[in-house]
Amino acid sequence: NTTTGKVSNTIQQKFETNVSVLSWSPDHTRLAIADGNGFITIWNIAQGHPVAIYGWYSTRRDDVAVIIWSPNGKYIASSSSNETTVEVWEAATGKDILRYYGHRNFVDAVAWSPDGKRLATGSTDNTAQVWDALTGDNASIYQGHQDRVLAVAWSPDGKYVASGSGDATTQIWLAPE
Repeated sequence: NTTTGKVSNTIQQKFETNVSVLSWSPDHTRLAIADGNGFITIWNIAQGHPVAIYGWYSTRRDDVAVIIWSPNGKYIASSSSNETTVEVWEAATGKDILRYYGHRNFVDAVAWSPDGKRLATGSTDNTAQVWDALTGDNASIYQGHQDRVLAVAWSPDGKYVASGSGDATTQIWLAPE
């Protein structure tokens, strides 16, 4: 409560390590919680219990660095702090839909297109990439940065992808059809 400063709810789950990432579902009913061992737990907030646990994301049991829900709430995309891949999961069951292997180095940024069909990713390989979220096909690779890509974002109409880099630049790319 922002008026009183009191906590309105506490997740009653003790994680083995730090909680590294949080992400609300688009309908605001579920919260994805990632821990330092590579597990992602999906909590139904109204019911007060976990509905799915995915693990391990990483074979090295590293922190999950990114969790992002698809616009329709059916899928989650995630990456680990020391992995070159992006995982796409079915949110309700934790079923592994796809692991994208397009980057040559760690993935730091992931964003769903507004229509939920594509993902944009940014990596320490200095590239931003756009690819089909359910097949991994049709990858477009943007190579204009001189340092790692730390942020990616779609324009609301899905026509452009912006990428922000450690080279202190932001570039705007025409998104593939």
